Amino acid sequence: MAAKNFVNSSEVIVLPEKNKIFLSQIFDWYERDFGGKEGIRRFLLRYLDKNDKWAFIDRNWSTIKVEYLFYDWNLNH
Repeated sequence: MAAKNFVNSSEVIVLPEKNKIFLSQIFDWYERDFGGKEGIRRFLLRYLDKNDKWAFIDRNWSTIKVEYLFYDWNLNH
C-alpha cells in the first residue's frame, strides 16, 4: 500500500511532451537496490495505477529522460 501511494503521488511526474519523467531521489540513491534502471521500471509499472502515466512509462522507458526531484529532508522531522 505504501509503495502504491508513493508512486501515485507527486514523487513520480511524467512529462510526455518532453519525453521526460521526474522521480524521487530515492530511486537514484537506491537504484542498485531496485535492480538498476530496469528494476525501477518494473517497480513503477507494478505499483502505478493503470492510467496515462503507466502507459507512457511502459511504452517509452528505453528513451525516457529521467531526472530526480529534490528530496525534502524536513519530512523526516
